[in-house]
Amino acid sequence: MAATEVFAMKNKNATCTVAAMIWSRMVLLGHTPRADQFQEDDTALNSLMHTVDVASMDSDIVQGACRGAMLEVVESSKGSNHISSLEIAAKFSRVAPHVGIFWNSFHTMGYSYGHLDKQYFDNNVGLFKAKKTASIVAKMEEVRKAAGPAGYNGVSWEGYAILKLPRKLM
Repeated sequence: MAATEVFAMKNKNATCTVAAMIWSRMVLLGHTPRADQFQEDDTALNSLMHTVDVASMDSDIVQGACRGAMLEVVESSKGSNHISSLEIAAKFSRVAPHVGIFWNSFHTMGYSYGHLDKQYFDNNVGLFKAKKTASIVAKMEEVRKAAGPAGYNGVSWEGYAILKLPRKLM
């Protein structure tokens, strides 16, 4: 069964790292994200984009973004790597129920692993859910390989960070 689109997005004006961090935090807190919460006029998105140093979030995704979104890193990749969508899914499945982010050279997305609830969040494309890892990985690969505004022209994923809420918020 293919991944199901929960909602579509075409939000290239908001910072993708900020949107991915807000999505991660919402999922960790047990909230169901909605498309309108990631539009450029959303209060939480605007607040985070304007109260933290957004440039530091994009230049230091693992530490800068996590600090700004009040999340802790469970595990992250070191340096610039070429990581497949299947490898990302495998890394996240080992530390469920954590969520996190992954990126290429110019864009940050979110991933969540639950036994029958895998999610792929992309601020430019939307939120997708699937019961099977193969289905969500296929959607990630479809977007990664697509040309133009619907994808990333085959650019490889470069890194990931698995996140959790800080102990004081749990």
